[in-house]
Amino acid sequence: MPINSTHPDYDANIDKWQRCRDAYDGEDAVKAANTKYLPKLGGQTGEEYEAYKLRALYYEAMGRSVDGFVGAIARKPTIIELPDGLAALGQDATADGVNLQEFIKNLCSENLLEGRLGILVDHDGARAYLRIYRAENIINWGANWLVLTESVCIPDPKDPYKQNEVTQCRELMLDGSTYKARIWRQKADATGRGEWAIVEELTPTKRGAALSSIPFFWLSPQGGTQAISKPPLLGLANVALSHYRSSADLEHGRHFTGLPTLWVSGLDDNEQPIMIGSATLLKIPNPQGRVEYAEFHGTGLGSLEKALESKEHMMAVLGAAVFADQRRGVEAAETARIRTSGETSLLMGTVTATESVIVAVLQCAADWMGVSGDIKITINRDFVDTQLGPQQLQGLVQAYQAGSMSLDTFIFNMQEAEMLPPDRTIDDEKELIRAAGAVPPMVTTNDRPPQG
Repeated sequence: MPINSTHPDYDANIDKWQRCRDAYDGEDAVKAANTKYLPKLGGQTGEEYEAYKLRALYYEAMGRSVDGFVGAIARKPTIIELPDGLAALGQDATADGVNLQEFIKNLCSENLLEGRLGILVDHDGARAYLRIYRAENIINWGANWLVLTESVCIPDPKDPYKQNEVTQCRELMLDGSTYKARIWRQKADATGRGEWAIVEELTPTKRGAALSSIPFFWLSPQGGTQAISKPPLLGLANVALSHYRSSADLEHGRHFTGLPTLWVSGLDDNEQPIMIGSATLLKIPNPQGRVEYAEFHGTGLGSLEKALESKEHMMAVLGAAVFADQRRGVEAAETARIRTSGETSLLMGTVTATESVIVAVLQCAADWMGVSGDIKITINRDFVDTQLGPQQLQGLVQAYQAGSMSLDTFIFNMQEAEMLPPDRTIDDEKELIRAAGAVPPMVTTNDRPPQG
């Protein structure tokens, strides 16, 4: 079997992953797939299909939703504590300029999008660095081996300024108890489908000794497992693509019915061409002749418009909360609670899984580099901006001034609402308030003026 053979589980899931990827990448990727997502109408020519596809609008719900969820996770920076020996990796995790904060955001994005990815720890001779492999690039695996695909640019031998993009396979394997990596490329031939051959074989070492395990780590919503689960936002991708098809039908209908069409009866075939316009007089010799405009009437397009609105609401329910149609009125409190709890659960699972795996990845890198020390990664779990409104803030101040709330509780609420600097403790704030002489006196029953 050639090195680019694929695992049966890969074959069973690649369409789902690609669907999610295209839905995330947006209109260009969706339209480039042509009839995969937008079948031709009966009898359409190629030119007619291109016009049909061009008029369609792809609703960018998937991309903005994933980016919005990652934005909620990154609303507060990840707390990263590394030993001094890993400082360079923290500043440049991938050896091409991506720092560890951004690398973790990329992990969360891929985990939300496809629910499966891998991280390879590699070494450039000076230090360890990290690589992300998407689900669609992990094509085959076994008990002590796996195969990854990569796109690389190779200089053209005839032109040093020209780069040729080629796909290669990276085979990671244990030869007995020794970790080896092989790079495979396809030989060029007249058919463009030459045989695969090894172009490079590596035996990475750690302080002179070969590695005894493959430094590859799986990541999914369930944690560091290679088990395949449904992509978390597959339902959203499906509705977004269905919305695209409905949009194509609606715009197609609008194109052909939007403008009225002139029709004439009672003219001989020998009559001169009819000129129309506000400054033109039409003469119809036949007293039975008629001139009218045919206009579209009916509810056909209205049903398509309603279908689009319905699917936009479905996308909001399935995860694209930022697309909720405000014209629908205030969402019921219980409905909002259920939807928000579902989103929070999805993000919490993503964060927990990513956090545990990235720590294991960094420990592997530290071990490879001979670095010791504690590694701590804490990804934000406060996904919602909880700032107080003016009325809520006024209520807290009144409760404190009335003596029904302690100063500690008052400052705690301010801290939870992110109205204090992130590095300031409750005790710090109390000292600052006292130093400024701004602590309002508590009202007690003895201080209240007599009634009547």
